[in-house]
Amino acid sequence: MYNVQVDAIVNTCNADIDLTRGAVSQAILEAAGHDMQDECNIKRPVNFGPGDMISTRGFGLKAKFVYHGAVKAWDSGMGRSEQVGLTLIGLSYFYGNVGDS
Repeated sequence: MYNVQVDAIVNTCNADIDLTRGAVSQAILEAAGHDMQDECNIKRPVNFGPGDMISTRGFGLKAKFVYHGAVKAWDSGMGRSEQVGLTLIGLSYFYGNVGDS
């Protein structure tokens, strides 16, 4: 994933955007470097929650940007997790068309 030249990577995360939690976030952090976590901490708004997204530079990745989107814990198919996921897909598309936020 992190050796591919792409414009952006979408990373799902918790509302605290702690990249040391979760296998994908950990892999991104390891490849990008800890400056990415620092940028997440600076950009994360106080009320950041499920369905919200921030973008960071790619740092050590071959991606220009990484979009970090907060998701809810899996709700056994009750619909809220899927709804948040679809929101993040839409935001990724929007950010990709208007540039970095």
